[in-house]
Amino acid sequence: MAGPTPTGAGAGDGTAGDGDAPDPHAGGENVEHDDWYRWGRVVLYAEMLLAVLVTVFSLYLAFTGSAGFLT
Repeated sequence: MAGPTPTGAGAGDGTAGDGDAPDPHAGGENVEHDDWYRWGRVVLYAEMLLAVLVTVFSLYLAFTGSAGFLT
């Protein structure tokens, strides 16, 4: 038994809100980005690497019994 058919705005009609909006990059076309986008990605990846290094260092200190004492 099928449930009720959705009606109203965004009810499977391709408008925003129903999850079936077309992907603007689905065709595989090459998208041109500004310079800030490239440098923003570089900074983002550097921050992610720094976060991983801090996490590894923190785990190292915790498992060696040195947590809280850096001397």
